[in-house]
Amino acid sequence: MTTVPFNPLHTHNLPPSLHPPKLQLVTFGGSELLDTLFHAEEFFSLYQVPLKQRLHMAFLYMNGDALRWLKRMITVLSLQLKIFSLNLF
Repeated sequence: MTTVPFNPLHTHNLPPSLHPPKLQLVTFGGSELLDTLFHAEEFFSLYQVPLKQRLHMAFLYMNGDALRWLKRMITVLSLQLKIFSLNLF
């Protein structure tokens, strides 16, 4: 399992006594899903990452099979949206 350094954006809102150390979010390549989800939830909670940003940030830490799956899903959903919009008119 590899890690990527992360410089959190939201630590300026924390009281000085609660500033967490700079931690790293583990990259996800498609294995150890439950462990990765646990680490990501703890990371996002600790750094108070807004819910709307969590998914997009998680995408940045995907690699290997997980990243290939994500790219396929984005392509499929994009095509489905185009077909749906064509059927409306």
